[in-house]
Amino acid sequence: MQNMKNAVLVLTAFLLLFPYKLMAENKVISIEDGWNIEDERSISFAPQLSIDEQNIYIYSEKELNDLEVIIKDSLGNVIYYNVTTVSGYTTYPILIDNWNKGKYTIQIKKGSRYMQGIIRIE
Repeated sequence: MQNMKNAVLVLTAFLLLFPYKLMAENKVISIEDGWNIEDERSISFAPQLSIDEQNIYIYSEKELNDLEVIIKDSLGNVIYYNVTTVSGYTTYPILIDNWNKGKYTIQIKKGSRYMQGIIRIE
């Protein structure tokens, strides 16, 4: 029984000392969706945003040509700009592993359609 208590104590101490940086996670905080793409069957094909420790990902089920991607820092400075094509059912990655911690705004535009999100990098 004493061995079990010691094991629980060691495990608890380890969890409390676990580095915060490893527990911090990058997040998409909010999305403003002005996309409203519908095909012949009225199914929406808006792109999706996700993020991990190294990349922001843009995923689309439909091919998006001439997709404008703009990312701004908290001061409004453009830190990433690209016009690209996202093929259907693929993910377009944007490398963020050397960016500073903070909040960023990402805008995805295609003609009059747009999506804007706030992401947090920790």
